[in-house]
Amino acid sequence: MAAALLANALAGGCSRGRETPPVADAPSPEAFVAPARAGVGGAPLPAGPPAPPAATAIDAAAAAAPRTALMAEVQSIVDGGSDPAKLARLFGAHAAQPDALLARKTALYVLKGVTPREVRLDALLQAGAADAVAAEEDPLWPELVDALAETWATENTAAGRRRMLREHDPRLRRLLVASMARYAGSSRGLSNLTNSERRALRGELRTVYPKVPPEVRADIDATLPKLVHDSHVRD
Repeated sequence: MAAALLANALAGGCSRGRETPPVADAPSPEAFVAPARAGVGGAPLPAGPPAPPAATAIDAAAAAAPRTALMAEVQSIVDGGSDPAKLARLFGAHAAQPDALLARKTALYVLKGVTPREVRLDALLQAGAADAVAAEEDPLWPELVDALAETWATENTAAGRRRMLREHDPRLRRLLVASMARYAGSSRGLSNLTNSERRALRGELRTVYPKVPPEVRADIDATLPKLVHDSHVRD
């Protein structure tokens, strides 16, 4: 089970509707050190770019180690039962580290499968609350928004809308508003929302509009025209 989850994440299972280029396995330290040794006290190096100095090779190997360690940590969490809080902490704590992208992507993929829904929702909000890097500088922030949007459903939308209105933390408010707008504008959201809920949400999104950055306003702008009365849904 754990191997299958990690394999799916490596294949890009975390992205919805996006193609993710394959990510190569982290090279071993020997892959960096061996070229530096070539030609030392023996035959000359073959034609091609010069081998990096030993110090550079060792530095490169050291830089690869955190990524390998983080992937091992994700695997350990999955093998131990996929604790949502641990996965959320890993996702948020390493957002500023480019080499952590694969481990964070895998953690988010596993979080998307957490049940029950309320536990998943809390974990995703915990993952988004960490401020190691600004939301707009986190390459996985759009995927986090999508994951939360997919977590909204008939049974939790009302509570989510109330939290969206009263949330004072700008980062969490951004996450809540963007995810709610994307959910409400999706075919699933539109089929779940009653006409009275559509009217209420239109007003609520207009209320928070001045409090969110332009990227989130774009989500709201795309959703508002869809929140019209529909004779085919409940009032």
